[in-house]
Amino acid sequence: MSEERTQDTPPIDPALSEDAKQQIQSSLKAGEELKVAVEGDMDLPGRFGTAWLVATNERILSLAPNGGTPHVAAEVRLDEARAIRKRDLLNSGIFEVDTDERAVTFLRFTQARTEAVASAVNSIKDLLPQLEGEEGGHRRRSAGDWQRRRKREMCPKCGKPMPRWMGVCPDCMDKRGLMVRLMARTKRYWVPASASFLLVLLTIGTNNVQPLLQKTLVDDSFLGFRHTPGDRLHTFYLIMAALLGLRILMALVGAVRGFVMNWLGEKITLDLRTEMYDHLQKLSLSYYDQKETGWIMDRVTSDSANLQDFLTNGIQDTLSNILNLVVIAVLMFSMNPKLAFMALFPAPIVVLMSARFMKRTNKLYHRQWRRRSRVFALLANVIPGVRVVKAFAQESREQERFVERSQDLFTTTINTYRTQRGFTVSTNLVTSLSHLTIWGFGGWQLLHGAPGATVGTLTAFMTYVRGFYDPLQTLARMSQTVQRAATSAQRVFEVLDAQPDVPEASDAKEMPPIQGAVEFKNVTFGYDPHNMVLKDVSFKVEPGEMIGLVGPSGAGKSTTINLLCRFYDVSEGAIEIDGIDIRDTTLRSLRDQIGVVLQEPFLFHGTIAENIAYGNPGATREEIIRASKAANAHEFVMRFPEGYDTMAGERGTRLSGGERQRISIARAILKNPRILILDEATASVDTETEEEIRQAIDRLVTGRTTFAIAHRFSTLQHASRLIVLERGRLVEMGTHEELLAMEDGLFRRLCDKQSQMSRIMMVGG
Repeated sequence: MSEERTQDTPPIDPALSEDAKQQIQSSLKAGEELKVAVEGDMDLPGRFGTAWLVATNERILSLAPNGGTPHVAAEVRLDEARAIRKRDLLNSGIFEVDTDERAVTFLRFTQARTEAVASAVNSIKDLLPQLEGEEGGHRRRSAGDWQRRRKREMCPKCGKPMPRWMGVCPDCMDKRGLMVRLMARTKRYWVPASASFLLVLLTIGTNNVQPLLQKTLVDDSFLGFRHTPGDRLHTFYLIMAALLGLRILMALVGAVRGFVMNWLGEKITLDLRTEMYDHLQKLSLSYYDQKETGWIMDRVTSDSANLQDFLTNGIQDTLSNILNLVVIAVLMFSMNPKLAFMALFPAPIVVLMSARFMKRTNKLYHRQWRRRSRVFALLANVIPGVRVVKAFAQESREQERFVERSQDLFTTTINTYRTQRGFTVSTNLVTSLSHLTIWGFGGWQLLHGAPGATVGTLTAFMTYVRGFYDPLQTLARMSQTVQRAATSAQRVFEVLDAQPDVPEASDAKEMPPIQGAVEFKNVTFGYDPHNMVLKDVSFKVEPGEMIGLVGPSGAGKSTTINLLCRFYDVSEGAIEIDGIDIRDTTLRSLRDQIGVVLQEPFLFHGTIAENIAYGNPGATREEIIRASKAANAHEFVMRFPEGYDTMAGERGTRLSGGERQRISIARAILKNPRILILDEATASVDTETEEEIRQAIDRLVTGRTTFAIAHRFSTLQHASRLIVLERGRLVEMGTHEELLAMEDGLFRRLCDKQSQMSRIMMVGG
C-alpha cells in the first residue's frame, strides 16, 4: 500500500477514546500492525452498545468490549476476503465481508456513525489488492477534502459525527439552553404567568403564618399561665377562626392557581405540537428516510406530554418550594438561631446527594427513552403491515421481537426506579436526623430555660422543619422531572432544529405557469454521498412530449422523477423547467403544477371523494366524477352502496390494489398538472384495466409533458421517446421503434427477455 493511500482517509476513528485504543491494541497478535479502527454504536444482535471494527495488515476483526479484554465477535483474514460492503438499512446499517463460503457481519451502526464507517470501508478497501480498480469502487478523497468534511460533520467538542439533518451534536446540547428556550415560550403569556406567581406568593404566606399562630395558641392559650382564663379562651377562639380562614383561603388559591397553570401548560404544549407538526411538513424526504414513524410520533406525543407535565406541575412546584425554603429559613432563624442551625445542618448533605443523583439519572432517562422509542418504532412498523405478518405466519416472530424490546424497556425502567428509590430512602434517613435534633437540642434548651425556648417554639419548629425538608426532598425528586423535561426538550428541539436537505432559497420566486420544457444538465445524485444513483445524466424534453423511463431495477428511474419534483436536490448539475432552475423557485409553486401517481398508491383515511380531491380540495362533485371517469374508476366506485362517500379505510385497505391505483390516477387528473408523472401507474392492474388506463393516459398527455415509468414496455409504445437508464447512466434514447432496431441495445435485450417470460407464463398457464 502506497504512502499516498495511507493519507487518503484517516484510518483511526477520531471518536475512539484512549482506553478503547489500548483495548484494541491488546487484542492484536504479535507482529500485527493496526491499520483501521472505527467504533459502532450497536452490538451484532442489534441492541444499542459499543463495538469496534478493526483491520490490521493480516485480518479484519469485530471486537466487543468485555472488561479489559475485548471479545472477538468475528474474524476474517485479508486474503480470504472477496468483497466488503456497507449496507444501509432503515435507520441503521451493517458492514459485511464476503468470503468464498459465506458473508460475515462485522459491525452494526446507526445513522450517526454512517460517515465514520464509510471512511473505514474506503480505508479497508485499500488493504485488499483484489478490490483495487473494480467497477463501482470507492472515490478517493484528498486529505484536505477529508479535513474539510470532518470539520463540517464532526462535533468540535466531543469529536463524534453530527447527524447531517441536525447540524448540532445531540450529546453536547446545552441542557440549560434548552430549558431557557422552553421557558422563553411563556413570554407571550406573561399575564397568566404573573398571576400564577402572585398566587404562589399568597400560598407561601398563608402556609407559613399557620405555625406562628400555632405557637401563639400553645404558649398564650394552652400554656398561658400568666393570662386569665378568659383571655386564654378569647385567644383560642381568635386563632382557631384565623386558622379556619387561612385553610379556606388556601383551598381557593390552590384551585385558581391549579387552573391557571394547567391552562398555561396546555396552551404552550399546543403551540409546541403545532410548531413541530408544521416543521415536519417542511422537512425533506431524506429526513423521513432516516427516521422511523414511531420515532417521530414519540416526540410529537410523549415528549410533548412530558413538557406539559413540567410546565403545568414542575415549574409551579419548583418556584413554590424554593421560595418556601427561603421564607421558612428566615422565620426559623428569627425565632431561635441555634435551634435553626442544628435543624438545618443536614440540608447541604441532601443538596450534594441530589446533585449526584441528577448526573446519574440523566443517562438513565436517555437510555429509557431510547428503548421506549424502539417499542414505538416496532408498533408503527408492524401494525400497518399486519396483513403481511399474518400472510407469512410471522405472528410469533413479531411477538418475540415485541417482548424483547419491551423487556429491554422494563429492565431499564426498573433500574431507573431502583436508583430513584435508593435516593429517596437515603434522603429520608438524612432528614429524619433533623427531627431528632429538634427534640434533643430543643428539649434540652426548654429544660434549661434558654432564651426563646418555649413549647410553642418547639411545636412551630417541628412544623417548619417538616415544611422545610418536604419541599427540599420534593426539589430533589424534581430533579427527575427536570431531567425528564430536559431530555424531552432536547428531543423536541432536535426535530425543530432539523434543517431540510431541500431548502427553499430566501429569494425564491414563484414558478410561472409551466409550458413543459424539461432539461437535465449533467445531473449527478446519490441518497448516500458515497454511492451515486445517477451519474452525469443529460437530456432535454420538449413541451407536450411523453417520455418513457425504462431500465433494470435500480437504474435510477424513480430517482429521476424524485429529482424533477425536487423531493431531493441534485448533487451536481441542474434541472430546468422552461429554462428556470427549479432550485430558484418556491417548492409549492413548482409542485402545484406537477401531478404524480406513485408506484405504491397511498390513500388517506377518508371518503373516496376526499381522496380524489386531495390535491384540489375545492373541486366540485361533478369535477371529481369527471376525473374518476377519465381514470376508469367511476364504475367500481358506484358499485359501493355509498358511492363516492365510501370510506376508503386506513391506507385504502377497503379497496383492491388496482382500485387504489385508479383513485390515485383520478387524483392526479383532477389536479390538471402541466407535468404528469406516472411511476408504474399500471403495475397493480390486470391487462383489461391496463388497456383502459392506457387509453385514458393517451387522452391526458395531450398538451402536457408526461414522464412514465413502466416495466411492461407495451404500455410505452406510444411514448414520444424512451430514455434507457443503466446503473445510473443514460445509455440509450429514442423512439420505441428506433430502440428495438438496435440489435445490441439494452432496450432490445430487455424486450426480448420480457417476451420470453411472457411466452413461458402463457405455456405454464
